[in-house]
Amino acid sequence: MAVNKKLMIPLMSLLVALIGAGITVTLVLRTERAYSKKRQDVEIATGVNIDDTLFAAEKAVEQGDDISYYFKTLGRLDTEKMSVDQRLRYTMLWGDMYLIRYRTAGTPRARQLFFDRAVKEYNLSAQMTSSMELKSSLNRRVGQLMMENKNWVGALDSFKKAYPLLTLPREKWMTDLNMAQCYIKLDQMDMAFQKYGAATGSDNMEIQGEALIAQARLMLDAATNPKLKMQLEKYLLDKEPALSVAMEQDKVDEYFKKQALKLFEEVNGKVGKVSPVFAESQLGLIEIAVVDKDSAKAYNIANQLLNGPAGNEAKVRTLMLLARLEEEREDYHGAIDLIKRALDKYPIAAARLKAGSQLYSLYTKIRNWDAAFSVARNLFQRSSDPDAICKLINDFSTGKSLIFDIIIQSRDRNFYVNQLNNVYTDMSINHPEDWAGIRVNAYYILAQLYYASGDFAKAQDALNSCYFYTKDQEQISESILRLDLLCALSSKASPALVIARARRYLSRFPRGEYYREALLELLRRYYDMELYGPALDISRKIYADELDTAGQNINRNSLWIETVSIIAGCYHKLGEDQKANRLLRNFSDEIVSREYGPNVYFAWAMMAESEKQDAEALRRLSVALMYTRDPRTLLKIKVARCLLLMRDGSLKDFYEAADFLKQVNLVEWLTQTQKMDYERKLLESMLAYSLSNSMYADFDAILNLTIRKDYMRPWAQYWVLRALTPAFEQEDLKELSAAHERILKSDYKALVNDKDSFEFIREQLGIIKELIRLEDKANYLNETKGVKL
Repeated sequence: MAVNKKLMIPLMSLLVALIGAGITVTLVLRTERAYSKKRQDVEIATGVNIDDTLFAAEKAVEQGDDISYYFKTLGRLDTEKMSVDQRLRYTMLWGDMYLIRYRTAGTPRARQLFFDRAVKEYNLSAQMTSSMELKSSLNRRVGQLMMENKNWVGALDSFKKAYPLLTLPREKWMTDLNMAQCYIKLDQMDMAFQKYGAATGSDNMEIQGEALIAQARLMLDAATNPKLKMQLEKYLLDKEPALSVAMEQDKVDEYFKKQALKLFEEVNGKVGKVSPVFAESQLGLIEIAVVDKDSAKAYNIANQLLNGPAGNEAKVRTLMLLARLEEEREDYHGAIDLIKRALDKYPIAAARLKAGSQLYSLYTKIRNWDAAFSVARNLFQRSSDPDAICKLINDFSTGKSLIFDIIIQSRDRNFYVNQLNNVYTDMSINHPEDWAGIRVNAYYILAQLYYASGDFAKAQDALNSCYFYTKDQEQISESILRLDLLCALSSKASPALVIARARRYLSRFPRGEYYREALLELLRRYYDMELYGPALDISRKIYADELDTAGQNINRNSLWIETVSIIAGCYHKLGEDQKANRLLRNFSDEIVSREYGPNVYFAWAMMAESEKQDAEALRRLSVALMYTRDPRTLLKIKVARCLLLMRDGSLKDFYEAADFLKQVNLVEWLTQTQKMDYERKLLESMLAYSLSNSMYADFDAILNLTIRKDYMRPWAQYWVLRALTPAFEQEDLKELSAAHERILKSDYKALVNDKDSFEFIREQLGIIKELIRLEDKANYLNETKGVKL
């Protein structure tokens, strides 16, 4: 059959297109299959990698290896690529690792952070799993962690979640015991005994033993804890009123102790000697022997425990109980040896922190403060036990321990400040009731540390948290108000603020331990503020108080002698110089021998100088020099004496003033302001002396030195004008001379405060200096070039 050639071309094109499309589809399908296989291979490899990583991390956690590496490795895993089982294992691992970090963290804040994260991960795991067994196990673990952290409500809530899911009798009975402990802490005694009853019904001797021991411990604690005793007594009598007879016969404490002894002995007959429960019952018997001070029985049982199969924890507690026995017998060194033996021989026992607290207490009793300081340092760093922290803080704040003095003198003060802040944060968050009882004491310690370090602002901030003290803190409240006053004094606060602080102390403690010092501060500040009337009123109160305590024979102590000196100053300022001088004569011997005596004599010398009694002023300064040891006071007195002698025309003292001028610049402990003040007094006295004695060369030299040192100060410009005064007598300067003469004749003290006058002086100085410059130029041209202007 002949084929139409016209149709061949389109058919061939279509065939080629179909073949091309088929090849393309085939290629696409092959590529997609290859990609899918590759992706599947990657997913399988990733899954294997996730499994390997999780398994390695689980093994490290189980064996107690370093987990730092797995914190980074697990953090890089992609949870989106995990199976449901892998995600559960992943979440539980994070809980385990955070739990390890919680137990090994160095600060309370870090411990709390890791604790919260561990609980969060375990709770998340419990929600994720469909296994009732695992869910209940995780809830129990969270409950036990809450108990460890003394969150009894949270613990009870977790146990209640776990309980319906438990299938094994042992797990139920163990949870009953945990819940009973929580109920006791929450003062629900009936619920606690209901749970104890459920546990003692177990056919497992170990569980029965633990339940009996828990009840025995409750009885034994009640014998020494008044609050618990009252609760337990009420519960037992409500349940069985006939017990009142037995309680009355034995007394309540003895009754509870006998019941505890009976329960511990019952446990001994039910469990084997290798059981941890047996060790617990033996510890209870030792504790009863310690309470009864039966040394032979205590050591007999203790030796069996220490030489038997008991765990390290039980052995540490055994040695602690023996140490308590020795402490009650006042053999403190023997008790210390027992605790040190426990710490040295069993370094990983969890009871070490309580052993450390006991060792601290023993060292304080024998007043070995250095050793106690070393133990306290470790306790602050590692312990989160509120009882241990509360004891340390109460000891430090109330002065029961001299360790605080060692801390203040230590180079590690900043370490303690930081550590205390960490401890306070932990206590306030996790143990709010304990914190409320020690908060005032705690911040008082911080205030003392800041004060000792010279950081008065932070000390004041800490004190601001101390003012809401309770009746039980009366002793410390007085110390707080005193430190409040000391902060104001040390920070050189205004006299008004010091007066307010002193008055606050006196209004709260009008006859307190430090009230005399507070009165003296009031007296000083009133005097500084030139309130001489109120100052004299305070002086009269001090005088009256001295009469109250010493009758007519005034106790001439430092307080009274300084009061006398300020009274004399008040009389002088009020114009009653006869009274002031009479006090000086009557008390001069006592005053001059005091530490502040030279300063008082200096003030009295200046009093005599103001009355133009230069000879008396010199005598008083000479007496002060005989008793002065402080270099600052010595320099002040010597300079004042030199200036007075110059006024009497002593050329020797004029040159001695020049030596003092050099010394002042070399003294390192003088502030710049103090140096300038000394320089001004010396320079002005030397200028006045040289000018009045026509020592013009010396005057010009001193004036040049003055201009170089302090030309812009008004007093320096005053002396420049004094130097230029002779030039005003020239005919062409008569008007300027007359204007300046009028200013210079005014009172110098008034001139110092008159800014307008000084502005005028500065302007005139500019004019005069310009005139002098022109005259110098004219003289130069005349002498060198013969040009006359």
